[in-house]
Amino acid sequence: MLRDAVAHHPPKSKTGRQLRFYYVTQAETEPPTFVFFVNDTEMVHFTYKRYLENRIREFHGFLGTPLRLLFRSREDR
Repeated sequence: MLRDAVAHHPPKSKTGRQLRFYYVTQAETEPPTFVFFVNDTEMVHFTYKRYLENRIREFHGFLGTPLRLLFRSREDR
């Protein structure tokens, strides 16, 4: 799902660096919480978070369910 979403609509880059997604996992079920591991959390724009949330809702059928999206960088380990 993530690979298709990023391929269809790649994130914008202002600094010349590209936002890279390493993987995503569902950490909790109530509310559904997804943790995205990226190269730099500062590069994730709120509109791209909304885009990913909408793709998750379409793909997994979470219509009407509150979702939490968390972003972690390699430094957050």
